[in-house]
Amino acid sequence: MRSAVLVRELRAELGEPMLSRVLEVLKQELHGTRRAAANPVLVQLRANNAAAVAATRAQLLRDALSSDEVRRYVNRTRPVVNRMAKEGTLLAVADGRALRFPRWQFDGRTEDGLVPGFRRVLALMDASAFRKATWFITPHPRLGERRPIDVLRKGELDRVLEEAKGVTSG
Repeated sequence: MRSAVLVRELRAELGEPMLSRVLEVLKQELHGTRRAAANPVLVQLRANNAAAVAATRAQLLRDALSSDEVRRYVNRTRPVVNRMAKEGTLLAVADGRALRFPRWQFDGRTEDGLVPGFRRVLALMDASAFRKATWFITPHPRLGERRPIDVLRKGELDRVLEEAKGVTSG
């Protein structure tokens, strides 16, 4: 199952053509025809991927809220907010020992303080918090090159739920 999740994440990060190249190189590696450490394609892919992940993580953390800020949106205490993150009913990314909550999941006009339907989408996903967060802010072809969080804000819950099924490990 972890392999399927990894392939989905790589497909989302690299795109299908580059993923195919990577898989071909890895296949050749398994058969002993090349050395991965010296392969310039893999070296470049690793460097590009590390840079992209670092940039995305920095953006997520820069625009995120602390537990204290979030408690005002959801009208709960800080310990309850942290428990909600641990249970997966709020999306939080670890920043050292602190939790940071992507701002875009909140909507101060709703009763629960979240974008309508957000919890339902989040509940479908079986991936790391970072992967979930990047999924919500990455444009998707089947959503008309729009970000899932933007589609959700437009009230198109069913479309987002359908697309979110691809982020599960089962």
